[in-house]
Amino acid sequence: MYIQNNYEDPTLANLNDMLPVKFGNDTGDDKLVTICMDISRSMEQVDRLNIAKATACSILDNLDDEVNIMLIGFFGEVKTIFQQAKASEREALKEKITNLEAFQGTFMGSALNYTYEMVTNLPYEKNEVILISDGLPYGEQAQSAKIVVKKMADNNKHLTPVWIVY
Repeated sequence: MYIQNNYEDPTLANLNDMLPVKFGNDTGDDKLVTICMDISRSMEQVDRLNIAKATACSILDNLDDEVNIMLIGFFGEVKTIFQQAKASEREALKEKITNLEAFQGTFMGSALNYTYEMVTNLPYEKNEVILISDGLPYGEQAQSAKIVVKKMADNNKHLTPVWIVY
């Protein structure tokens, strides 16, 4: 987030040119940014859950107020924490993120499939899905996650997957 939103630092100019991504804030079409956040027990190791929460809050801080936000949490089940809120509601959204607790399981494949179904059924022109995880799904969840990521990448509804893995 620092690199792509810091235009004054000359040492980052070359990197910004190599990564011409204006994440979450391009103008024009109606946009949905969906954060799919791992809240499994493995995220409690080495303070990963708190880092993930801080990352999600930082994403909110860097979005324009009119961007639509959805947060999906996953562990042994998948649940929508908030759906179609505006980034301008960031303080209330950050409070929900901060209060998330970890539970058993890492159903990443199920979470990504749930996210994919939710996002593709909503009427937004542009969709960005951000996965925040320690990257440790188990069993068939690892394979199903790969299948859904391919579906997301191939989707013609302007769906852009972005991954943050610790």
